[in-house]
Amino acid sequence: GCLPAFEAMKRGDASSASSLARPASSASNVAALSRKAIEEELQRTRDEKNRLELELSTSMNNLIMVVDEVKYIEDKLRAKEQDLTITKTSLEEIREEFRRASHDIVSERATFHAQAQQYQQALDALGAQLDHQGKKIDRGISGRS
Repeated sequence: GCLPAFEAMKRGDASSASSLARPASSASNVAALSRKAIEEELQRTRDEKNRLELELSTSMNNLIMVVDEVKYIEDKLRAKEQDLTITKTSLEEIREEFRRASHDIVSERATFHAQAQQYQQALDALGAQLDHQGKKIDRGISGRS
């Protein structure tokens, strides 16, 4: 009966240390001591179980918070991805619009160039006609004098 007394003294439980240190005078005394030791061990086991349950509960709550945070971050990433997709689509539409506008400008420029050539030819023809008319008039005037 020396070890239980030593354990009780380490815990600072002097009354149980002295009662455990006394030699057992009867079988009922031994049974009472054994029952008391079993009850103490059972209480320590219950306390440890409660501590572990609390620790498990805390860990589960922390895990739930982490999972929620991950879901929140995933949602934000999905939203950003959608924004980027919309931006990319907008840029592609703008690029296509710009390409069409550039094509239209090139086409209009070609049309304008062709019209300018027609006008130039018409002006050249008018100039030639005026020159011809002017020469006729000059001949007519010089022929009269």
